[in-house]
Amino acid sequence: MRDGDLLNQRNQAKRQATDTETLDLLLPTKLQVDLILAPSERTCLQGLLERFVASLQIEPPRERIRAIRSLVESVKPAMQEARTSRRTEIPASADEVEDFDMYFQVRRVESEDAAWVLVKGLFQTTVGVLSLVERAPRLSKDELDQQIAGFIAYANLLLRMSEAAPAR
Repeated sequence: MRDGDLLNQRNQAKRQATDTETLDLLLPTKLQVDLILAPSERTCLQGLLERFVASLQIEPPRERIRAIRSLVESVKPAMQEARTSRRTEIPASADEVEDFDMYFQVRRVESEDAAWVLVKGLFQTTVGVLSLVERAPRLSKDELDQQIAGFIAYANLLLRMSEAAPAR
C-alpha cells in the first residue's frame, strides 16, 4: 500500500466515526489541574455526572449503554481537532501515535471547555467498555463492578476538580 493510500484510509476512518465510537482526548499538554467553571456550569456538570452514575446501575446492560450514549450526545463542548506536531514528547514516534489513534478511534482535540471534553471522554470510554463487555462477556461480575467503580471515582474526581459536590 502506498503512503498516500494509507493517509486516505486514516482520514476516511476519522470522518466515519461518530461521537459514541470515538474517544475525544485533550492533548496532554492541555490538561489542567483545576477546572474553572461558572456556578451554573458547575451545577450542570454535577447533574450530568449524577445522571451518569445513576445510568451505571440500569439493567439490562443494553439499556445502560443506551442511557450513557444519550449522555455522550448531550455533551457538546466547543472543540476542534488538535494540530499535532511530529514531535510526540513520549517514547513513541508520531506514526506510532497516529496508528494507535486510528486503531482505538482516538481523536486528539483542543478546547477551551476542558471540563466538558473530559466528561465526554469519560462517557465515551464507558460506552466503549460496556459495549465490549456486552459483545464478549469475559469479565466476571466482580471485575465489571470494579470497572464501574473506577468510572464513578473518575466522575467524582472531575467534580472535585471543579469544586462541585461528589456524585453518589
